[in-house]
Amino acid sequence: MLTVILCIASLLPQSRPADTTFHVERVYVHATYNSGLVLKLANTIVPPDKLVDQSDIACLVNDLKTTGLFADVRARVVPSREDSRKLILSCSPRRDIARTVIAEITFGGLPLVDENKFRQSLRRRGVSADTPITKYSYQELNEKVDESIREAVPTNLIMQYQGSSWITFQSIGPSRARLIVFPQYSGCNSGAK
Repeated sequence: MLTVILCIASLLPQSRPADTTFHVERVYVHATYNSGLVLKLANTIVPPDKLVDQSDIACLVNDLKTTGLFADVRARVVPSREDSRKLILSCSPRRDIARTVIAEITFGGLPLVDENKFRQSLRRRGVSADTPITKYSYQELNEKVDESIREAVPTNLIMQYQGSSWITFQSIGPSRARLIVFPQYSGCNSGAK
């Protein structure tokens, strides 16, 4: 009898352990607000050429939540091919997002930028304290920040600032957000630092 059970068991398909690493083949974003930020962060943390795991997905979700812009962030990983997955991100904005303003603008590691010149340049481009956070798309805001950085560094160092900065947000109270400017993405939960 034991032999029959073992023979039947050997004929059953063997379940493989779930793969722990995979490539994210494609990212789908369901968001009524700031899909540009969601996609930029997703392409940075889980780019298609990088082998990732669930901790990378958790990092992405946590970084999106840390911005304070979203009331809820959910990620679903859907198998597509052997080592590839599709990532579906559903991001619901805060209820007060239409009333949320940029209350502060801070730097995270840009010591050569003259903050006064930067703020003046940013103000000329329509961004200052009390600017509604929904006034510009993420991309537009990032471009305004980049242009202002280039105007606020010494001329002989301008070539060091030809790329794109990394901007993120941090909630600092009801309807108030801090805009944080980094030279580049600095890892999980960098907006909280």
